[in-house]
Amino acid sequence: MKKITSLPSIALILLVLTSNLTYSQTTELAPYLTKTSPEEVGMVSDSLNLIKEHIQWAINGEYIAGGVALIAKDNQIVYNEAVGFSDRKKTKPLKVDDIFRMASMTKTITTMAVMQLYEDGKLNVTDPVSKYIPEFTNSQVVEKFDSETKEYTAKPAKSELTIHHLLTHTSGIPYYTGHPVAGPIYAPHGIVESWTKNPVVLKENIAKIGGVPLIHEPGTKYTYGLSIDILGRIVEVISGKSLDTYFMENIFTPLEMKDTYFYLPDSHKNRLVDLWITEDLDISVFPDWAREDFPINGAKTYFSGGGGLSSTAMDYLKFANSILNKGSSDKHKLLKKETVAMMMQNQIDTVTGPNGAKFGYGGSVYIKDSNNGIKAGRFGWGGFFQTIYWVDPERNIVAILLTNARNTPKWGELFNRFEEIVNNSVLEN
Repeated sequence: MKKITSLPSIALILLVLTSNLTYSQTTELAPYLTKTSPEEVGMVSDSLNLIKEHIQWAINGEYIAGGVALIAKDNQIVYNEAVGFSDRKKTKPLKVDDIFRMASMTKTITTMAVMQLYEDGKLNVTDPVSKYIPEFTNSQVVEKFDSETKEYTAKPAKSELTIHHLLTHTSGIPYYTGHPVAGPIYAPHGIVESWTKNPVVLKENIAKIGGVPLIHEPGTKYTYGLSIDILGRIVEVISGKSLDTYFMENIFTPLEMKDTYFYLPDSHKNRLVDLWITEDLDISVFPDWAREDFPINGAKTYFSGGGGLSSTAMDYLKFANSILNKGSSDKHKLLKKETVAMMMQNQIDTVTGPNGAKFGYGGSVYIKDSNNGIKAGRFGWGGFFQTIYWVDPERNIVAILLTNARNTPKWGELFNRFEEIVNNSVLEN
């Protein structure tokens, strides 16, 4: 006897087929990290357009020469604009694919490299640093320091310096320029802080850091500084590759980051933006690492995991969005979701930053809602030359603002208002 399909069954089949077709069409119309209307992903165009006005405000005030803002939500780009100029004379309009000095936004990338090695079982966050760099064996801690004579005494550290301490900046190893204690102690050793045009390599510089005392006991305080440069050297030791090669093979190539380098090739030099210098600053007195000819001149041998990369907004979006997507891009998996969760959760209770931020692995993290519309879980960091990014897992947003200015007097207003505009542009459920 021939079976007759009921009308409800036929309707159900048609509904499933229609749903699958609709999903397929949506996927084709919205490939990974391509431009879409803000309204398609629950944001408001008119609100986002305030970003351009805000950047122009900073340009008019002579705080920056220009800026690139890039916003993505639900793996789609909703805002990508360049405002202003790329040169100090304001003759070259800024472009969205111009290259910026990322400075400390390098730190999250180095952290990802460390966490990849952690996943592979090649290190543990509790490992002593001396396991990989023998100069950190039997570390000393400053006991007494005479501010007049600059003489000091040191004593053995109570606990070993670990990779966790480096990841969380609780190592007691600061940036020494301007530091009242570390400056006089570190400077005579010729330690490179971030960048240099001299023929220095990570191995020799990090060994020098291992030979000077810590400013405080490991794990007892948050002291922002050279910790991530040391991690960069550990990546080299474990992988057997230079840090730039490791990044290229394990992060940049999988994410198709084609414009990110420690030192720019000749083909990219004309896209590097000028550093904006306020009138009251004399660039000639800047240390080597803060001058505008980095990263295009010099020996090009020092790979600073704490601040040496230059990149574009789009390249950095590819990286930051992989964090938002729990370690994956549309094509490659760089970390497990559990490992990314380690990065994005508070790993330390002895520090509180602006607006109540704590610190994870590679960036600050908010453990509760805060000012400017910030939601709990927001993770990110900024750079010395006035750059910033953050990942908002609750709203599924990545936001990036790149300027490249030195000593911008209104940097707080610049970044805070930018974040407020982005957050206010979201149609909350």
